[in-house]
Amino acid sequence: MTDRVEKEIDSSEEERKEQATRKKCYVTTWTSIESSILKKSEKARKFLVRKYLSDHTAHTIVVTVEPDIIDQILNNVPQWNLGYHFTTPFERLVCHKLGDYYRCHHSFRTLYQTFWFYSSGFPYPNVSIQEIAAWRVHLTKNLGILVHLGSKKNKNLQTNIEQESINPQTGLRKVSVLGREVEHMLRQLKKLEKENKEKAAQRELEALNNEETEVEKLRKEFSEKLSTQFV
Repeated sequence: MTDRVEKEIDSSEEERKEQATRKKCYVTTWTSIESSILKKSEKARKFLVRKYLSDHTAHTIVVTVEPDIIDQILNNVPQWNLGYHFTTPFERLVCHKLGDYYRCHHSFRTLYQTFWFYSSGFPYPNVSIQEIAAWRVHLTKNLGILVHLGSKKNKNLQTNIEQESINPQTGLRKVSVLGREVEHMLRQLKKLEKENKEKAAQRELEALNNEETEVEKLRKEFSEKLSTQFV
């Protein structure tokens, strides 16, 4: 009797260990898959933003496909699929990158010569490629102004733009110029622009006062001439 009880305890213990091992393997595998998908999404983001700003074909594909994918996501369509007739190697590459970025299933069907996107169980990024590209253009424009302003003080100024950790709220990277965050630099730029506007307004006021002084002076001279004529 005792032996049977001990055997049952041993077998149940082994079962628990086996279940724990299976669970551990499952968690490890899922984590590695998720990590791989996030890395692919990050690489795709860099590729798509760069090509969106520099290549007409990539720009057209993003403008065509991205709004449809976002529409499916926002409408919470449970099982969606989208097909597009993009067949050249570069078009298919851009489509693959879009699928990677939005973490949805995607494939090219040779039989129908159509590229398909499908829903997946992974969370989607919060920011679209077009938004990131627009933000980058705006940022680059302001960086150009900052560098131009800096070069007035130091002609040998070397600009080093570094990308730092991604912001989970916006999906955008913080960018620093010469080790200083752009947000801080932009605040300085706005402050400088405000000071310049105030100085310009002050100069206009001074010029207006000078004009009034000149008018008053001419009026006085004219009145003096009139008075001498009628004496």
